[in-house]
Amino acid sequence: MADKIAPEQVAEKIEEVPRSIPQTATLKELEELLQWLRGNYTRFLNNNPSLQDPLVREQYKALAPEYLKCGPLAIPSSSRVFSTRITDSAVRRMLQFHEKIACCQKAIDEKKLETVKREDASADLAQPASEAPTKGRKRGPKGGDETASQVAEIVAQVAPGGDWEDKLGETCSALDRAEVPYPKTWPKRDLPLNSWEDGATLEPGLAKKAIEYWVKVAKLRKSPSPETLS
Repeated sequence: MADKIAPEQVAEKIEEVPRSIPQTATLKELEELLQWLRGNYTRFLNNNPSLQDPLVREQYKALAPEYLKCGPLAIPSSSRVFSTRITDSAVRRMLQFHEKIACCQKAIDEKKLETVKREDASADLAQPASEAPTKGRKRGPKGGDETASQVAEIVAQVAPGGDWEDKLGETCSALDRAEVPYPKTWPKRDLPLNSWEDGATLEPGLAKKAIEYWVKVAKLRKSPSPETLS
């Protein structure tokens, strides 16, 4: 578990990160910055238990533009979700983290897209016209059965005793190494998740649900059909 640091220390450090990411930053520098931001965001949440509820965070994020202008006055008087135990500075810090993490992730995605385009262009230039492929490369998630089988196999390897939830970080790291596709909706979330490790770090409850689902699917696939039993 990461060492806890005081919220005010996190507040001081995050101010060092620019709102806009420098275009001259390399992909490696951006990835290091994103890792730093996520690590500090996790520590920040550890020091603010009232903000650990995803529902509460989503409610505040929905009000982000108004809240950053008006503060607590932006909260509807009829709402019962918001807690008076959460300080204005903590909410603003959380929203800043989300904004900067999203900004950094966008810059990384753009860098990767540029790299893919350059590689594709170079390959086309290097290949004789007579040998040019007629169809593009097919990309996308693997079949559901294969994903379920991979997840179940890795879970069994990491936690043969069935206690994979206690080894969530290790399990998710193994899933990433095996290139098991993570849920397609994750990158579209307010706080984008672009790997199983992201899920384990930023939304562990979400990662557990996804793994539980695939393990259940794998068990159903292995269950003998009625025809087999008869």
